[in-house]
Amino acid sequence: GCLFEGNLLLLEEPEPLVVDAGPDTSVYFGGRVQMHPLVSPPDTAGRYTYLWTAEDPNTLFQQAHFPNPFVSPEVTTWLTLTVTDAQGCRASDRLLLQVRKTRTVLVPTGFSPNGDGRNDLLLVHGNSKIVERIERFRVFDRWGEMLYEALDFEVNDPLTGWDGRFRGQDMPAGVYAWVLEVSYRDGFRQTLTGHTTLIR
Repeated sequence: GCLFEGNLLLLEEPEPLVVDAGPDTSVYFGGRVQMHPLVSPPDTAGRYTYLWTAEDPNTLFQQAHFPNPFVSPEVTTWLTLTVTDAQGCRASDRLLLQVRKTRTVLVPTGFSPNGDGRNDLLLVHGNSKIVERIERFRVFDRWGEMLYEALDFEVNDPLTGWDGRFRGQDMPAGVYAWVLEVSYRDGFRQTLTGHTTLIR
């Protein structure tokens, strides 16, 4: 038989690239959440490239090409992380990011328009990241007569509110009703009602 002599080069199979985008998570509307993916083998040399994308095109990423970006979604959406290693191998995973919508707009249960600079106006409070505008704010007495109306203003406006007066006269201490029409940044509209106590 024939005898051959030579060198044999054995190539080691690289460890497969595995990406875990993280568990499904949630965030309140108007907020943001940071991503915490797991990648194996770890990117100890900093040679991987990262790309986060969202199914909803209006979702905002702060540094989508980094492994741990902050995400600000408007609606519930799927997020996909694609990682590419130094050899060009690519792996992806996705997670569901749910948006919770807590629509909290508040009118104080009492105010004291006595000119001391504290609680002199009946104001509308809320999260400006969620609330687009206050479309209409009205105050009524116990007989249903409208005493105050403000239209189209921003929530938390320190200058737009009822001062406890009607036609130039101080109204007496007592309970008054209010009606509020709110528009939110996601297009939702809501009418709220309640009562407040005027304290003299």
